[in-house]
Amino acid sequence: MCIDKTVNTQIPSITIEPSKTLCGRPGCITLYIGDDCVLCDAAIQILKEVVGDFGLSDSTITLIDAESLGGNRRGSSGSLVLPTINICRSVIKGLPDVDAVRGAIMHAVLRNCFFD
Repeated sequence: MCIDKTVNTQIPSITIEPSKTLCGRPGCITLYIGDDCVLCDAAIQILKEVVGDFGLSDSTITLIDAESLGGNRRGSSGSLVLPTINICRSVIKGLPDVDAVRGAIMHAVLRNCFFD
């Protein structure tokens, strides 16, 4: 009996595309953060708390490093203010107000953003 001892050393190549919503956004809840952002940790905590209040998983939050986008993020015209939260069609800049986040998530839930 002959046993073939040939080992295939080729690794298949795959490309992982970042998931996007049906409307083409990176996620229904997107939080733009950066290394120098002093309010980003607080924004993450507020967002996670409100998301949990709606019974949604933290996985509904897409974190995007603003530095990966390039450009000026220091607050000049056309730049991204950190933290910035996009919840469906709502944009919240700076330290988010809990009620503003709750209202934006409620509108997104009513639009069925989180359900197939």
